[in-house]
This record gives sequence, C-alpha cells and structure tokens, in this order.
Amino acid sequence: MVKSESLFVGDHELVKRLNLPKSFNIIFFQVLQDKEGFPKPDLNFGGKRYFPAVVQWLDHFHRLKSPSRMMLAPVFMTDAEVAKQLGVATTELKIALPTLFRYGFPVPNLLFAKRRYWPAVREWFDLHHGLEVTGSRRFAADGPENEGAFRKSARTMR
Repeated sequence: MVKSESLFVGDHELVKRLNLPKSFNIIFFQVLQDKEGFPKPDLNFGGKRYFPAVVQWLDHFHRLKSPSRMMLAPVFMTDAEVAKQLGVATTELKIALPTLFRYGFPVPNLLFAKRRYWPAVREWFDLHHGLEVTGSRRFAADGPENEGAFRKSARTMR
C-alpha cells in the first residue's frame, strides 16, 4: 500500500493529506478533538487517526448531504487550486465569488488556513447544475402525506 493511501495517519501526515500549509499548527486537531468531536488518535495504531473517520467528520462539520468520496484527493484547497479543479483561471473565480456567495457557495474555513473544503465546493456545483446528490434536501416537501390518496385515485381510474 502506498503511504499516501494509508488509512491511519499521524497529525503531520494529516496536514499533508488535507492540503493544509506546512505552517498549520497541529494543536488545532487536539482543540477540535476536545471541543467538536474530531476523531481521536487510535493508540492501537501508533497514535494515528483513522483517515476515513476524519473525512466523515469533515463532511458532517461542513454539512454535506452526501458522503465524500474524495479521501485520496486534497481536501482543503486555496482559491487557485479550486479554480484549477474547475478548469477556470483564478481571476475568473475571484470575479465570480461575490455572486456565488449570494447563492450559498462554501466560504473558506478559518480553522483550516482559510481554505475551502473541496467536497463541499463539489457538492455545491453538483446541486447548482441539477445533478442528484444523495440525501439532498433541495426539494421542498409538498405537504402532509395522504396514504389513502393513491388507492382512492387508482380505484377511480378503473
């Protein structure tokens, strides 16, 4: 197994896997662990954190409606990296950001070096381009359920 695909990662490797700057203070992982339920290091695995649990926590923290499948990709991205993933110039993205924010585009996360959580950005674009997102609540409820309505309408159609 390649080191970058390891399921258990130490905090310094976690900084790399999440695409955070080298200057990121890993003490924030401890703070998040104590205050927000961030996954704890597993003492059975050398005090390393289970990376899929970290990704699941981040998805929940960023209120994603469908689980992220982006475990091996950089998770937190600068605007330049987001623009590259989108296939547009950084200047084009920066010009569009004020408009995108009005429609709920994910804001940079201050805890993670003012970078954007890529799975949230991807989900936002998927939703805004009409793609189905598992567990999405983008459709409003049409009213209370009337279980007998179908049976009644089926009888009248005969």
